[in-house]
Amino acid sequence: MAETTAPERSEIAGRARRVLWACGLCFGLLFLMGLSGVASITLLYDDPLYRTGTQGFEGVVVRTVSSLSGVIKALHSWGGYVGIVLAGWAGLEVFSFGRLIKRSEEGEWRATGRRLMPLGLAGAAMLIVALILLIPSGVAAKSFLSHDEPKVVDDTPNPGAFAPRISGRAELENGADSKFVEWHTRELNYVLALGALLLVFAASSTRKVELAAKKPPESSD
Repeated sequence: MAETTAPERSEIAGRARRVLWACGLCFGLLFLMGLSGVASITLLYDDPLYRTGTQGFEGVVVRTVSSLSGVIKALHSWGGYVGIVLAGWAGLEVFSFGRLIKRSEEGEWRATGRRLMPLGLAGAAMLIVALILLIPSGVAAKSFLSHDEPKVVDDTPNPGAFAPRISGRAELENGADSKFVEWHTRELNYVLALGALLLVFAASSTRKVELAAKKPPESSD
């Protein structure tokens, strides 16, 4: 039997807090995953001589990233699985909150509820699909980028002469598996950002309803 009674303001405010917590945790994890992704590229080319010989701000950054390598690798490897759960939770909370305020006595809240339901589903779906595809593409991209070509030593009296490794950009352009790198670092992140923006808009609308619900209702004389 469908619920027809209007929800109390306290219930609306409490459910809004759940939405904000779910979205906040999801956004926080996505932000940390973005930082770990940038840091993991540095770790692929980490070298002790470069690490100790680099000075200034760049040196501090390189040494900090190197010291946190365990945390960065764990976050970048397992963050996607946790992100799928948090994105699903956030989407369900937004959808459920939208259904709740659709039964409200406030016409503006009912209109917000009708917008929140598709926003929650679309935003969560985009995040989940992007995160699912980022996992296998990340494995392929890491394997491709970390592949070391043997150095070709120049057979001359100068033992220090050797042919340098092809630049990373040339490898991306000429490698058969470069599409995995591009999908992992560009296209899928666009989908991720769009899904996050939809949930940001939903969280912003939810926050407005929460603030309004905490105010005492205006008495009609």
